[in-house]
Amino acid sequence: GNHTITSRIIDLDDNITQSGQTHTITVDSSLPTTSGTLTEDETWAGQILLTGDVTVPEHVTLTIQPGATINFQALADDNSSGANSSRSELVVGGSLVVNGTDTSKVLFTSSAATPARNDWYGIRVLNRGTIDLNHATIEYANYGIVYTQTSGLNEITIANCLIRHLSNVGIHATVQNDTTVFTGNITNNEIHSTGGYGIYLYNHSYGRSEPIIKDNSIHDVTTYGIYIYNYNRGILSNGLITENQITKSGTAFYLYNYNNTTISSTAVTNNNFHNNATGVYFLASYNASGYLSFIGNTFNNNSSYGLRIYSNNSNRTLYPSILNNIITNNGTGIHLQRESNGSLSPRAYFNTVTGNINNGFYLKNTSSSIFLYNDIQGNGGSGIDLLSSGTTSVHYNNIDNEHSYELKNNSSSAVDGRHNFWGTDATIQMDGGNNPKNIGRIYDIFDNGSIGSVDYSQWLSGAHTLTSQPIANLVEPADGHVTKGGIITIKGTAYAPAGIEYVELSVDGGQTWLPASGKNLWSYSWDNPVDGNHTITSRVIDLDGNITQSSQAHTITVD
Repeated sequence: GNHTITSRIIDLDDNITQSGQTHTITVDSSLPTTSGTLTEDETWAGQILLTGDVTVPEHVTLTIQPGATINFQALADDNSSGANSSRSELVVGGSLVVNGTDTSKVLFTSSAATPARNDWYGIRVLNRGTIDLNHATIEYANYGIVYTQTSGLNEITIANCLIRHLSNVGIHATVQNDTTVFTGNITNNEIHSTGGYGIYLYNHSYGRSEPIIKDNSIHDVTTYGIYIYNYNRGILSNGLITENQITKSGTAFYLYNYNNTTISSTAVTNNNFHNNATGVYFLASYNASGYLSFIGNTFNNNSSYGLRIYSNNSNRTLYPSILNNIITNNGTGIHLQRESNGSLSPRAYFNTVTGNINNGFYLKNTSSSIFLYNDIQGNGGSGIDLLSSGTTSVHYNNIDNEHSYELKNNSSSAVDGRHNFWGTDATIQMDGGNNPKNIGRIYDIFDNGSIGSVDYSQWLSGAHTLTSQPIANLVEPADGHVTKGGIITIKGTAYAPAGIEYVELSVDGGQTWLPASGKNLWSYSWDNPVDGNHTITSRVIDLDGNITQSSQAHTITVD
């Protein structure tokens, strides 16, 4: 209702003087709270001007209807409070539900006639606060959304939103403390023109994140499109970064694992990283460990690196799986490096690595590296340039037409490079006989006596047909091999998109099957076979129970 306010003064002699001034105000509890704290659930619609910080407290829900415009008074906060006492913000300790639609979005913006970045602070979500944003535009703020979680299990949803023209980060989430689990769903948003990062996720002090970051378009951000930082026992688990388009950033996706941190069961799949300085940079330091998969991504026209993985004094082992990616026209295609302690054991299968300015693959101080079924062609440096402290297995790849070498071995360790197509020039040399010998397209012990050899035997006469279907192949013994008997070691390779349950081999042409040890690289010790001819073949059984038998068979003679 209407209320008339006036005042009076009582002096020390008890004289009362009433003011001649009155103010009439109207109280309407149905109006939105435009400054201060909500006392009950509210629903906002239409045009609303916030003059100061508005707080949605715990157990209260603010719902914003389709088509609403929430204007924040530019460079003002009549509460002089919050994260920035000179800029208004929406603070969520309870629940914020934004019900925009594709044709009727909700707008959070500055009130200025000529709006600018940092006119207002942003949407700030407190511990245990929840947000469900759909079809909203957030613009001209310092941050888009700032989320801090220090306890409990919590989920946020940010979907189909446009976040732009910010002086800082688009979406900023901090997850900390033991038993704290963040399960954010950030899907189908466009984030651009930010002064910091597009998306920043910070896990520390045992805080665990299980994010889904899917189908977002992130472009024209100053430093990182997506930045995930695990610090001091922070955990990234069961994360999925998929189907995002990230371009025109310093680094499209930066993952930093530092100080006793863990990454497990996290996949980076089907993203397009193009026209950045670096596509993906994964850095692990000080007791950081991780099982991380890069599957089906496109790395294109990134000026420094397509994919860079760097382990520095980690004291643990990183196991990156690099599968079925397209890496083209970057500075260096894939750069894998370890410095001081720990180990880096990459697995690279079915990748297309072509037309990069420098090397296709560059490996420094790696251990136990495996390259299977890759197409590596036309790179400006070497196809594979490696300095390895462990065993490197290179099988069934096409490595051709590199500017420098098809494979350059800079390490003292030998490289098992059997069953590859090495390009026309190298094949002509190999076919000329008197092998092993100095092959001009391979750099090894024949070029420098202090480094290891490359076993290029059983080379393929032409380019291998690469397929991402289940496949099993033999590496040894060679077809036509004659042996006295004793213990014969049989080795091979295998792959299945659904994952490998196990590999089997047969020494009687497929009549009976024996279990192999290992999966992508497998082996079997055959003890004292009888004299005569034996036909060896293999098959792979995937996690769905499908059996794929190899079309390849090697016949050996035991005498």
